Amino acid sequence: MALSDKFIFTCAPISIQANIEKDYLLLCVKSVYNNAPRSLPNAPSWLNSNNPKHLEDAENLCQNISLYAWLSFKFPQIFVDANRIPAYRSQINQYISRALLIQSGYGDTTREIDYLSRNNR
Repeated sequence: MALSDKFIFTCAPISIQANIEKDYLLLCVKSVYNNAPRSLPNAPSWLNSNNPKHLEDAENLCQNISLYAWLSFKFPQIFVDANRIPAYRSQINQYISRALLIQSGYGDTTREIDYLSRNNR
């Protein structure tokens, strides 16, 4: 691998402490080393759900997509799905918003009634 490519990876926007980010970075390094195009990670099935148990997974996916976006500027011939990034990010953000609302009890009429009754006294 060229020294300039190695330098690019040393500047990559990841947290070395997070194993999942390191694993994805290594996959990306292998793609560049082998000059093999890499697509965006597939959208997981939970992305269209309201279940808040995948919030951590959504955060990890966001970080991987951010790395992919950054690398797509450096290696556009390898990271070929740059045009799909905005829509994918939007889908993830919508999942996070839905999951946080469910987790916080938004729409739970009992909570809303309690809140309104406390604030109208």
